[in-house]
Amino acid sequence: MCPVLTGEKESFKMPAEGENMFGSIGFTEIILIIALVALLFGGKKLPQLGKGLGEGITNFKNALLGKDEKKEGEEESNKNEKAN
Repeated sequence: MCPVLTGEKESFKMPAEGENMFGSIGFTEIILIIALVALLFGGKKLPQLGKGLGEGITNFKNALLGKDEKKEGEEESNKNEKAN
């Protein structure tokens, strides 16, 4: 019966510290995920997908650290001008 209709409280326990709510991902699950991604995107799109993912992670890290791409580019151009 539905707990809302009977007035009972649901007994949901949060996982303990260090305990994963969904369990651990095993080798079989990782292989299954890789196969699914390969089927969805195809062999020709996987390198582009990896490159985009890598650039996205790099941009995210730079944003967290407060680095700005324009400042880095300006510093490199200033170094090149001083060298000449």
